Amino acid sequence: MKEFTKYFLIILILGFAVLSYLVVQPFIATLIASAVVTYMFFPLFKWMNKWIKNKTACSFVLTILLLIIFLVPMIIMANSLFKEIYNGYGKLTTNNISMKNFEEQCNTTNSTTVLCQAITQFKNNPEAKELMMDGLKKLVTFVSEAMSNFIFSIPEKILQIFVAFFTIFFLFIDGARIVQFTKELLPLKIEHRERVMNKLREVMKAIIYGYIIVAIVQGTLAGIGYAIFGVKSPIFWAIITTIAALIPFMGTALVWLPISAVIIISGITTGNSAILWKGLGLLIYGTLIVGTIDNILRPKLVGEKGKISPLIVLVGALGGLKLVGFLGFIVGPLILALFITIMHIYVEEREK
Repeated sequence: MKEFTKYFLIILILGFAVLSYLVVQPFIATLIASAVVTYMFFPLFKWMNKWIKNKTACSFVLTILLLIIFLVPMIIMANSLFKEIYNGYGKLTTNNISMKNFEEQCNTTNSTTVLCQAITQFKNNPEAKELMMDGLKKLVTFVSEAMSNFIFSIPEKILQIFVAFFTIFFLFIDGARIVQFTKELLPLKIEHRERVMNKLREVMKAIIYGYIIVAIVQGTLAGIGYAIFGVKSPIFWAIITTIAALIPFMGTALVWLPISAVIIISGITTGNSAILWKGLGLLIYGTLIVGTIDNILRPKLVGEKGKISPLIVLVGALGGLKLVGFLGFIVGPLILALFITIMHIYVEEREK
């Protein structure tokens, strides 16, 4: 009877585990992201808790601050990009693009660049003009539709933000107890539990350390790019880019990509080749420099700090990306690091 009860309990646990997964599955990415954000800012929570003695009040204040820090830059950029796309689309649909400025600049500088050649062909060949106009309209329409899809998904985004808010809020308050309870559930010896949890903390700290350092580097490089290509308030946007770099997967592209798009669209619709080339330059700079530096720095930083091979970090990040989406950069290395630790424990126990 005892055996039956034991196996029945195991089946019951597994069954409810599956059901629980199905319940939370739509919010898994949000829950993981919230847990990472909570872990990242937990030292700040403990410091604030010295001044705001009530844990609930302290958690509420810090959660609101984090939401403002992450959401306000995204709202500003989305608003700016939407306005520019709307204006550009209006000009394109009415064929109200002035080529006069382009032509004057080419004639003044005697330029033979691809752009000037394209302008000459555009001017003298009706078919080329129609083809170029069609291409520009498709480009702006594509971006406009992407923005429309984003707008229609706002209710879902609001729900995700709502879930994230409450998850972060309660994890600040009860996170330590949840970790302790999870540790007690592990069917391992006490010393092995500690070893697994220590590796988890070690790798998490390394990932966060890597993200923060890389975010500062990316923000600095982006600020240099903004200054070079004439973006207004480059220091402000560098700070915003540093914050955005903490967001997995898209990261800095959430800032420099819309800024580049705004400048390019502005250059096209005003007929100003200098502005157009600045936008294209920033786009290339952001893609090749700002957007790729993390792939070089992060595996090395996380590998050294977490005492795991940079190859494991890189493979884990890329594999995790395919497995669970944008949070794979965090989840993948964690899974591989924990698997290696558990395998070491298994080998040690087998040899005893």
